[in-house]
Amino acid sequence: MKICPWCGHPLDHKSICPNCGHEEQGRKIMSTEKYETIELNGEKYIKVNNQWLDSSFIIPPTSILREIIKNELQQIDIDGLSVWQLKKYIEEIKNAECYDICLTLTNKILQMAFISKDIETVKVYLSVKCSCLRSLNMAKEVVDLCKEMKAEYGDGILNVATLTSLAAAYCDLDDWAKARQTCNYAYKKQGGGVGYNNELSMVYKRIDANSKK
Repeated sequence: MKICPWCGHPLDHKSICPNCGHEEQGRKIMSTEKYETIELNGEKYIKVNNQWLDSSFIIPPTSILREIIKNELQQIDIDGLSVWQLKKYIEEIKNAECYDICLTLTNKILQMAFISKDIETVKVYLSVKCSCLRSLNMAKEVVDLCKEMKAEYGDGILNVATLTSLAAAYCDLDDWAKARQTCNYAYKKQGGGVGYNNELSMVYKRIDANSKK
């Protein structure tokens, strides 16, 4: 799928963006030095709105995105990044499904948040870490991490997103009773229904499907 490099709107093979009206995006943007570029295996890639695109402004396959991001991070002093910069990279890398790399940066931002006692940032990126661990088929590590954090900081450290990942991890481990218990707690914590197709409801559906077997 092509997207407009100016506003991110899908182009649907059109030369003029129906959203912002820009045209000939390729020639304009590739000649604009303010955009970050990387060359990989003879192909030039450009970063627009925190998204890597090829020379045709198509999002590359995940395997290529991984190589681009690895190349990008090799040129960066990760220890010198601010919390804001880390958040930006984590969003980019997670969206590209590069979960192992995302986990490394998430551990870094959590370390910084613990030192500064920024508990709200800890809550947010604990959920990101749990999501990455599950995507890497590390469900047991999700359960162990949540138990450790709860013992250290109390129930409040586990937000709804983290509890949802924890419930899904229990599903992965075939512990359906704890999965439902955790879902119920997350549902109560979020204040009831917020849409049938949100992530928590997907976990409920998985539990219900198993109970019908």
